[in-house]
Amino acid sequence: MGPGHLLGRPVEPGAPDFDVDAQSVEAQKGQAGYNADYLALRRGGRGGNSANRGLIVVNNEYTNPELMFPGYDEAAGPTPEQARIEMAAHGMTIVEVSRTGQFAPWTYDRDGARNRRIHTWTEFAVDGTGRRGHVDADQRRPYGPHGPGHPRQLRRRGDAVGHVAVRRGERQPVLQQRRGTRPRESAGALRHHLRGSWLGAGRGPLPRTLLSEGDLYVARFTGDGFGDGEWDGRGVWLPLVVDGRSHVPGMSVAEVLTWARCAADRVGPTKMDRPEDVEANPHTGAVYVALTNNTRRTPAEIDEANPRAGNKHGHVIEWVESDDDPAALDFTWRIVLIAGEPSDPTTYFDGYDKSLVSPISCPDNVAFDSQPEHLWIATDGAPGTLGTCDGMFLMPTAGPDRGRVQQFLSVPAGAECCGPVVEWTDRSVLICVQHPGDGLPSAYPYLGDSVPRPGVAHVYRSRG
Repeated sequence: MGPGHLLGRPVEPGAPDFDVDAQSVEAQKGQAGYNADYLALRRGGRGGNSANRGLIVVNNEYTNPELMFPGYDEAAGPTPEQARIEMAAHGMTIVEVSRTGQFAPWTYDRDGARNRRIHTWTEFAVDGTGRRGHVDADQRRPYGPHGPGHPRQLRRRGDAVGHVAVRRGERQPVLQQRRGTRPRESAGALRHHLRGSWLGAGRGPLPRTLLSEGDLYVARFTGDGFGDGEWDGRGVWLPLVVDGRSHVPGMSVAEVLTWARCAADRVGPTKMDRPEDVEANPHTGAVYVALTNNTRRTPAEIDEANPRAGNKHGHVIEWVESDDDPAALDFTWRIVLIAGEPSDPTTYFDGYDKSLVSPISCPDNVAFDSQPEHLWIATDGAPGTLGTCDGMFLMPTAGPDRGRVQQFLSVPAGAECCGPVVEWTDRSVLICVQHPGDGLPSAYPYLGDSVPRPGVAHVYRSRG
C-alpha cells in the first residue's frame, strides 16, 4: 500500500475515517478523492529535513460509481446523494508525507498542516489567458447539444487545462487557465487529437506568472518517407494566438482559447493517436509523447507520425527542438516505440531485437529518473488488447540496450498505471493505481470489503 493517498483516507482537519457503508458529501470533502491519475512528489518541509519530507499531489480524475457504492444500481444511475458524493470525490488531494530515511517507505501525515482537498465546491481565483474575453457557449456548440459545461461533456472537452497554484499562506488556490499546452494529460485524450505548445511570457517566479501570458501553437509532423525503415521527419509549430492576436481566420482570441481543438483544425495540423502525456527528458532536452491508441484510424488516414491503421496498441514519439531551444518553432522527430506483441510485424522497439523485449500496449504516461537514458512508460488499456494487466516498463533511449522494453511491475486487475515518480538513487518508485476493478474483479488493496480503492503505491528497496 502507498503513502496514504487511498480513497477515503482523512485529509482535512476533522475528517472522519472512511466507512464504505456510510459515505456522505461532507465526509468526502475532507477525505482523499476517488481515482488517482497525475502524481507529483515535492520535497521539502518542516524540521530542516527536506530529503525525507514533502508533499504528494494527486489528481482525482473521475469516479466509478459502480465501484464506489456497494449495491449500486447501474440501470437507475446515481441517486442525488451519490452524485453529490461523486462531485466531492473529484478534484485533487494534497498530503504531507515523510520517511525515516533514504530507503524507507513514504507515509502520510493525517494531521499535516498543508493537507487539503480541492473538489467541486472549492472556490478558485482565476488567472491566465483563459480568463480573458467572452464566448457565447451557444454560438458554436462543437461538443454537442448540451454545451461544454454539461456533465455529459466534462470528460470530452478537455480544451481548458488549469494549473492550480496553492501559494504559501493562502488557502484559496489559483486556477491558471490556458489551452492546448504540453503538460501531462494535456488538452484532452481523444483519438485523432492534436498536439499543442504553450510558450510562456515573462520571467517571474514560478508558478505565479508562468501561465498568465503566452502564445499558443499546434504541431504539424511531416515524414521523410517510409522507405528508410524508420518513422521520422521534421515538424513545425503553427501559430494560433501570438502576441495577443488570433492567427485563425474567422475566430477571435477568446474563441481560439476556448475552442482550441476546433481552432487548430483550421490551420492544418497533424491529428495524432490519442496523445496522453508529453514530458521532456531533464538531462537531454528531448521530448517524448505517449500516444495511447486509435482504433478508428483507417488505412487511408495513416501518415508517418501515425503509421498504423486500427492502432489499438499505441506508440511513442521523440522530438528534439531545433538548436535545443524550447521556444524554437521547428523540430525533428522520430518514433521510438510502436507497441504490441513483439511477434507482431507492425511493432518496433527502436531497432532492438524483438525476441528480447516485453510485450507492451497503450503507453499512457512517461517519466524519467537520474539516469539520462532511462525512459519509463506506464500503460492504460493492456487488459483489452494484450489480455494482461497494465503496468510500468523501462525502455532505454541510448546505449547498447536502446529500445529494450522491460516490464518492471503490474497493477491490479482492471486498474490503469499512472503518474510514475522514479527516484533511481533512492531505489524508489511511486505510482498511481487508478480504477482497480474496472471491468475485472479486484479487491485491491485487500481491506476485507467489496470496494476496491484507487490510490498511490510505493515500491522501494529497504537496503538500497
